[in-house]
Amino acid sequence: MDERRCTRRQVGAGVIGGLSVLVAGCLGNGDGNSSHGDGSYSVDIIDRDTDKAVADYHGHWHGDLPSVPVGEHISLGAVAEDDEGNEVTLGDDGLQLAAREVGDGGILSTDSHGNHVHINGDAAGETAVVVALHDGDHVEWESSAPIDVVVE
Repeated sequence: MDERRCTRRQVGAGVIGGLSVLVAGCLGNGDGNSSHGDGSYSVDIIDRDTDKAVADYHGHWHGDLPSVPVGEHISLGAVAEDDEGNEVTLGDDGLQLAAREVGDGGILSTDSHGNHVHINGDAAGETAVVVALHDGDHVEWESSAPIDVVVE
């Protein structure tokens, strides 16, 4: 009997095992984009109205941002950690939390306040924002994938 011959069961197990790694392993967002040391920070986004984490980023996004009423804003904070797991100070004495709309624009605007950011609902619609950490005028880190925002 040829010991190098694989049975259907062995091939099936190998295929299923490989697919499990792809599905379960956080292998990135798959869009091929990266920028500004994308993997160097993990970020939890905090809804400051509820003081609860609503989304987290570690190469790709999990969770959702709250919807934004037209003519109003939501206030988002963050907890950021560097690639060694050390919490990063945000605000006047550290990096500044920022966000910017991607795409055609005009649905929302953003205001950075150091340790938090306001997302203002300017017009009804769906759009997305990229979250960033700034050091003065320098972008220290920016998510390679945007996160969706609904303004209603």
